[in-house]
Formats: sequence, structure tokens, C-alpha cells
Amino acid sequence: MKSQHIIIFILLSLCISCGTTECPPFPNELQGYVPYQLSQEIRFYNENNDTVTLSIIKDSVSGPTSFKNNCPCECYTIKKIVTNQDTSYKIRFNFEFDASGETNKYISLSVFINSDYGYFTKDNVKYSKSVLPLGDTIHIEKYSGADFSNMKIVYNKGLIQFYDTRNTCLWKLVE
Repeated sequence: MKSQHIIIFILLSLCISCGTTECPPFPNELQGYVPYQLSQEIRFYNENNDTVTLSIIKDSVSGPTSFKNNCPCECYTIKKIVTNQDTSYKIRFNFEFDASGETNKYISLSVFINSDYGYFTKDNVKYSKSVLPLGDTIHIEKYSGADFSNMKIVYNKGLIQFYDTRNTCLWKLVE
């Protein structure tokens, strides 16, 4: 009798682990926070009427994935935007926006300026398609050790301003 229970347990375990988990793609409604396209130019000006022009050199979105149910994996998809580096002011942006969980229920947005490590905001926010999960406007204060602060990101516009502590000036988006 005990061996029958063991055999049934083994068969049930094998059946449960046979399925796959289908992960969703990056949510379209979140693209408005980083509404950039490859080769697009973004221009900023400061109070001295200096300008910085950055070009989008990378615009990628990872595709949906799947994995076996017995895998200790997690669904994860990412949208990545990278600009060139401005030669005059040495400014470069790198946006990473990811959604995780089987229903993309958690999101985080990372904005890096001039490095691979920088500003972070709203890590692991619960996501609902009926509400902009990060609000219409995201305001990011200074991140420890960074040369930039006071960043504002507006839905369907992207980054609209940032403060450059190295040059003590506020850069605003040319609209």
C-alpha cells in the first residue's frame, strides 16, 4: 500500500512539472513613459540657451518567453532605450523599464545618466492596466553620488527636465 502512494506521488509530481508558463510581452500602455524610437533626436536647453542633442541609438524590447513549470524562473521583460553621448556636456541616457511576474504585475523604471548605475524609482510597483502605475509625472530627486538631480518624466513625453550639478544648470526638453 505504501509503495502505491509513492508511485501515485511520483506520477502526480511528474504531471505537474510537465506544463509551461507563458510570459506576457512588455505592456504597450507602459511605453508612454519612454516614448522614444530609434534614431529619434531629443533636444534639451538650459537657462544660458545652450543646447544638448541626443540621438536614440538603441530601442529594444525583449520578447515574451516561456519556461517549464518545474523551473524556478520568473517572467521578465524589458524595454531599453540608450542615447549617444553629447560631446560638449558629456551627457548620455540609458532607460531600462522592466515588467515581471506572470501577469507583468510588478514594474520598475531605472534611469541612468552617464553611467550604468544611477537613478532608480518605483521599484516593484504593483501594476494595473486601468491606472498609470507611476502616475502621469515621475519626479526623481538626486541619487547618491550622481551628477544629476531633479528629473521629471511625463507620460507620452518622456524625460522633460533634469538638473546638471556639474554645470549648475537646469536642462529642459525643447518641445
